[in-house]
Amino acid sequence: MILGLAVPAGLTVAMILVLIVADVTVRVLGFPSPRFTIGVVEYALVYFTALTAPYLVRVRGHVFIEVIIGRLEGRRRQIVEVAVYLICIAATAAFAWVSVGLFFEVVNSGDIDIRGIDIPAWVIVAPLPICYLLVAVEFARFLFGRESMYGVRQSLEDTL
Repeated sequence: MILGLAVPAGLTVAMILVLIVADVTVRVLGFPSPRFTIGVVEYALVYFTALTAPYLVRVRGHVFIEVIIGRLEGRRRQIVEVAVYLICIAATAAFAWVSVGLFFEVVNSGDIDIRGIDIPAWVIVAPLPICYLLVAVEFARFLFGRESMYGVRQSLEDTL
């Protein structure tokens, strides 16, 4: 499922590239810029971020600081790792919970987000609950599994 979310995220980046190049090309040729480009790119960035987050945690591709934990050994290191995992699980689970509430709030409000195109507001927040939940699950895998988040990072080719 996580790889299934990462693939459309990659396609989203390609779409952003095409839209920006097309937008600039059209303007250079003296035609008016499409009104929808900025809005679509903004939405795409939200989707890209949400859809890739679980995958990045799984492959340890997210940003984290190893300065403190790298200096610890044995039992102290395990305690700090568990504390980090618990904080990450709690934070992402809280974000998932809040985003579920936000999703239902915008669905019930019927709000329309008006930028270059009109889109129901719920479309913007739709991927957040499931993606935050999956990030929490990935951190839980580190907590209950044998792998450490601070172990050797996988290359992209190893994960596909």
